[in-house]
Amino acid sequence: MAKMILAVLTNSASQERDPEFNEWYTNTHLNDVLKVPGYVAATRFKLVDKPMMEGAEQPKQRYLAIYELDTDDVDQAAAQLMTAVQDGGMSVSDSLDPATIMANFYEQVSDRRTAQ
Repeated sequence: MAKMILAVLTNSASQERDPEFNEWYTNTHLNDVLKVPGYVAATRFKLVDKPMMEGAEQPKQRYLAIYELDTDDVDQAAAQLMTAVQDGGMSVSDSLDPATIMANFYEQVSDRRTAQ
């Protein structure tokens, strides 16, 4: 079975709605996605205001979610996720700014390595 991740970059609808957005995303949305077959783990991150390289452009999205998948069929994994949203099985909060969503699948190409 192929190991993949879905990386999703997002923002809340406004700074004032960040608490509502984070509550929904962490406590509702992650759990809803993990009910979709093939999605096995999820972790959220917040952008640190420190570029890796001097002068490097920061992304406009402040939040990153990494979803881990065990699947050989990325098309099916994507379709099942979209079906869950469209069928109402997965709520989408209006605290999410849909114009900022960037979502991409990545296939694992090496073994995971750790510091020795």
